[in-house]
Amino acid sequence: VEQQQGDSNDTWVFLGSRDGDLRERAATEAVFEQHRPTHVIHLAAFVGGLYANMRQKATFWRSNSVMNDNVMECCRIYGVVKLISCLSTCIFPDRTTYPIDETMV
Repeated sequence: VEQQQGDSNDTWVFLGSRDGDLRERAATEAVFEQHRPTHVIHLAAFVGGLYANMRQKATFWRSNSVMNDNVMECCRIYGVVKLISCLSTCIFPDRTTYPIDETMV
């Protein structure tokens, strides 16, 4: 946990996977209970690279879906004012140009 104080009265708290497994509801609730956030930027994802994702498609999809659902539900329960959430995915099309944008998915 890292906290920083800026010019305003806002406190930013940065968490990592060691602070709680967001795939587990009780762990997610514990994080929200401890920090009582008013705003959440959710960037966490279950990742493992292209080949792991190809071998375990359902596991990756389920883990990321559950993680996002737990965060969204805790935001609702704890009265979070604003949630920004970015879901993760891997795309590696056979023939494409780079950079890849959302029209190529």
